[in-house]
Amino acid sequence: MKKKYKYLFGPVHSRRLGESLGVDTVPYKTCSMDCIYCESGKTTVLTMDRDEFFPPEDIISELRDFLQTAPDLDYVTFSGAGEPLLYSGIGKIITFLKTYFPQYKIALLTNSMLLTEPDAFNAALQVDLIVPSLDAAIESVFEKINRPFLLKGGCRHIIETLKSFRKKSNAVFLLEILLITDINDTDQNINALCDAVCYIKPDKIQLNTLDRPGTENNISPLPYERLLGIADKFKKCDIPIDIVARKYANVTTEINKTDILPENIDNIVLDLIKRRPSTVNDIAHTLGFSEKKVQQIIWNLIKNNKIIEELREKLKFYKKK
Repeated sequence: MKKKYKYLFGPVHSRRLGESLGVDTVPYKTCSMDCIYCESGKTTVLTMDRDEFFPPEDIISELRDFLQTAPDLDYVTFSGAGEPLLYSGIGKIITFLKTYFPQYKIALLTNSMLLTEPDAFNAALQVDLIVPSLDAAIESVFEKINRPFLLKGGCRHIIETLKSFRKKSNAVFLLEILLITDINDTDQNINALCDAVCYIKPDKIQLNTLDRPGTENNISPLPYERLLGIADKFKKCDIPIDIVARKYANVTTEINKTDILPENIDNIVLDLIKRRPSTVNDIAHTLGFSEKKVQQIIWNLIKNNKIIEELREKLKFYKKK
């Protein structure tokens, strides 16, 4: 993406969605949850009130401008650093995409809470792929890991809503479960989650753990071997399961301070890591640069006091200061 857009980001190469053009429809960190693991940082506006934060016409204008160039995409994805379904104009934007760019599939990443709102539920029915999350099936665990805005019925209401959505939607339904050591990986919560998954019957389960620095500093990802063991427990649901968490490894590249940086590349990288802390490998894969060139860009941003480095599980992540 050469041109700078306000509401679009990427395309990002996602491990789950391939080449994905992100659409960010809510103000930064406006969400219905304040999850302890959120890679985008602490929620600053915790709400369940849907609003037209930005004119739909402005978002549509950017989408038209970008998509008329016929980019090679797997999905146009509603995501970002907040809950996409809080945006009351999302249905209008999805309708625009379906009408004028039907060749592109639409994905939605959601924390599931807003699906309990009828208008948001109906808007989400239009997407081709939905990735709702469900990290707990016990209320006390749900409140501890997701720290939600007050929701009548709690996580049980979400589970019932996901079951209803599954019945009414034709979308591919990938249910994400993110586990944190000693928070929601207890046998009690895993067993409850297994029962919920068997009840909802998604197309696939995506088992995940902490990948980037979260909101809280004292939380830890599950070892990969532990995820494998938990995956075995879900086999009783007879639903395919993927472990999408990566196996951690060091990323080392040589810094060459004499490389000539493309004009405006610093802002492109800053825009990327503003929404999610990233490794050199993440940035290189997304932007199509060599790791050597990305490392130079990172060095320049650190030197100018614009980003900071954080070490997690042998991986260096970079986040906006």
